[in-house]
Amino acid sequence: MAYGTAAGVAGHAKTWTRGGAFYDASDSPVVAPTKPTLTEVNTWLTQISDLFDRALSNEGFVVPLIAEKSVNLITLEVERIVGDLCARANGMGRLVSDGVLHIGYMRVIANEIKTWVTEGATGFENDGVPRTNANAAYTGGYSVVAQRDV
Repeated sequence: MAYGTAAGVAGHAKTWTRGGAFYDASDSPVVAPTKPTLTEVNTWLTQISDLFDRALSNEGFVVPLIAEKSVNLITLEVERIVGDLCARANGMGRLVSDGVLHIGYMRVIANEIKTWVTEGATGFENDGVPRTNANAAYTGGYSVVAQRDV
């Protein structure tokens, strides 16, 4: 399940649309495909949503989320990030800076998502998102606390 829609992404990335919409080459012989195409935007929506679900799951939350407020917030963030990917596809935006190129844009996005989920954990719980004790009690999903010989 993707959090967000191509129309929602278009709201963050109008520059890369035709009349506020993304198009594939096969959509119309009259309208040229957009860069990125509708198919690419939908793929990114699914992939970024999967990254959010992974981060939420690592924090012990049951995914996919269904709590309306939390879903709305994640949808906004997913669409914003996919908008950033649209800009990157056109050689623009924050994901093409030297610092990001050095680290890798997907690592930057994954770290942002992890931080966003971690910082929002209390809000998700307050919104009624189910959280399992088993995963939530252990950092990184490990079931055994690491012991070091000193």
